[in-house]
Amino acid sequence: MIVAFMIPVSWMVRKLKTLESMVIGMAMATAGVLIAGLTNVGSLFLLGVVGFSLGEMLTGPKKNEYLGLISPPGKKGQYLGYVNIPVGIGGWVGSMLQGYVYGNYGEKAVLAQKYLATEASFMAGRVWDGSVGTLDAATGVVRPDAFARMMEFTGLDATAATELLWNTYNPQYAVWLPFAGIGVAAIIALVIFSRMARRWSDMNA
Repeated sequence: MIVAFMIPVSWMVRKLKTLESMVIGMAMATAGVLIAGLTNVGSLFLLGVVGFSLGEMLTGPKKNEYLGLISPPGKKGQYLGYVNIPVGIGGWVGSMLQGYVYGNYGEKAVLAQKYLATEASFMAGRVWDGSVGTLDAATGVVRPDAFARMMEFTGLDATAATELLWNTYNPQYAVWLPFAGIGVAAIIALVIFSRMARRWSDMNA
């Protein structure tokens, strides 16, 4: 989508102020995250991906344009370099946070191990201390084999077993709501900044 529609979308929003385009784009990206993350229906997931991609197209280029517009004479390169600081920090912190959240609350294999660990008839007297790191030892099932063992234990096929894990552990809330919350906080911060920027003629772009 980005390869095919980046130029047309940029042309369509060319008359929008950069901050307005960024707010709209961030709202669309956040909505896309929610739509994609809160469903296990493939078509709705794809709709969320489309929304996120459109939001990225509205936000990504405009942030560079904005910094270029507000940079003092002779400082445009320096300001465009500044934009990579929050991008780098966000990528670093975000990837660690997402890895932890997904690895503990969203990965199907881990959820299958958790299910086995809480079933008394499967554990046969073994005790799990609640830590993801001890699931292999507590259940006697390594992570790559956990979902298959869960299907065998429950007698369910892959679709029904996935539905059982989805309804039991609600990974859509644990994994995606925190990131949607970050998006909402960023939108609010940008709206506040855009209102403040109206006071400064060199920043109201």
